[in-house]
Amino acid sequence: MAYFSLIFLIGSFICLCGCTSFSNSGGTSSDRLIQFTQIAHNYGFKTSLIASGDKKIMTASRISNPNLTARLYIEGDGNAFITYGIPSGDPTPKDMMLFKLEANDPSPNVIYIGRPCQYHRAGCGIDDWTTLRFTKDKINEINHVVDILKGTHQISSIELVGFSGGAYFAAHLAAQRCDVTGFRSLAGNMDLDAIRDHYKAGPLSSAGFADTQNIPQLHLASLDDQVVPVKLIQSYMVKNNISPASLLIVDGPTHATGWENFWADFIKCPLPDNKRCYSPPL
Repeated sequence: MAYFSLIFLIGSFICLCGCTSFSNSGGTSSDRLIQFTQIAHNYGFKTSLIASGDKKIMTASRISNPNLTARLYIEGDGNAFITYGIPSGDPTPKDMMLFKLEANDPSPNVIYIGRPCQYHRAGCGIDDWTTLRFTKDKINEINHVVDILKGTHQISSIELVGFSGGAYFAAHLAAQRCDVTGFRSLAGNMDLDAIRDHYKAGPLSSAGFADTQNIPQLHLASLDDQVVPVKLIQSYMVKNNISPASLLIVDGPTHATGWENFWADFIKCPLPDNKRCYSPPL
């Protein structure tokens, strides 16, 4: 197969977070919440549960200069399924992989946003983290949280990062907001039609396909990711007429492991200077 972007070799990168004290949290959602809060505080983050609709969304913020762009990380589907097609009783992430990457991000302003029903399941049913996890209502819930965080920290511009299903949210928010300088995806699940075809899955309620062709963006994918294969990210890019140069393909990571070897270099890559609706404040 002819991949249409650069393949990085594992040995050419320095591990970003090999010395951190993270571990697989396992346990109940309460246990994971306690561990998340403790680790977030140890890394200088302030955590908060923000009400959005009938749910509360977990966030963690580390802000040192609100005059500069903030990088917002949007969590993936977490522990939504025990195995393919079998829902779990708690979608809270077990391994904190995305937060591990964020905690070691040297940017002056970084914010973590969990997905609805992760860490706090009040007001939730299983459909919320399975068949309804990509609906417009869910996009709106996260969008409201972004508005609250921007106002709280007096931030004028944001860059979005989405992991796995979180990339679907990042793409939609980037397409509809005019304060977004661009977005990055990590093993991003952004083309739900391609995902359904790949897995031969049934209907999935969603907010549709995000038109991001004029939004600066970069995507990181792995040849060894069996959950969101490279071809599914390529499908999204072709439909949006995104330059092949915006896709960086690496060798080694699985869907949820091994990304720490590449993340520091990936976030140093400048976003392409595409047309954008964002204008810096005067």
